[in-house]
Amino acid sequence: MLISLSLSTKDKHASVPSFSLYEIKDGVLKRTSHMQRRYASWSSYGAYLGNYTETSHDFSKVNTVYYKLAFEVSVEQSRQPLFVIVNKDGSSPNNTLTVEDVNEKCIVVRILNRNKL
Repeated sequence: MLISLSLSTKDKHASVPSFSLYEIKDGVLKRTSHMQRRYASWSSYGAYLGNYTETSHDFSKVNTVYYKLAFEVSVEQSRQPLFVIVNKDGSSPNNTLTVEDVNEKCIVVRILNRNKL
């Protein structure tokens, strides 16, 4: 599963939060996959290799950085409601989340297959 993401900030030294993918199991959210994060584009192949600087990925140079988030899911999981979640403090969420945990500590970034709820 691939999701496009753009993060915007005026903070010059921002870090990217850790996103996780969850499914509903037994009335709680269970983590199904950690995110793999990649930049959406590069100015050149040399920048991709690390031979040249890439200013479009540096929050001290730009306000918005574009990413691709990848999550590995089974065919069965892809047919169920899935939740992309991040902790409010940017850290990695717990493996199991209750409704109270989500309300207090997390941000639901996206609900996939919302019609299956």
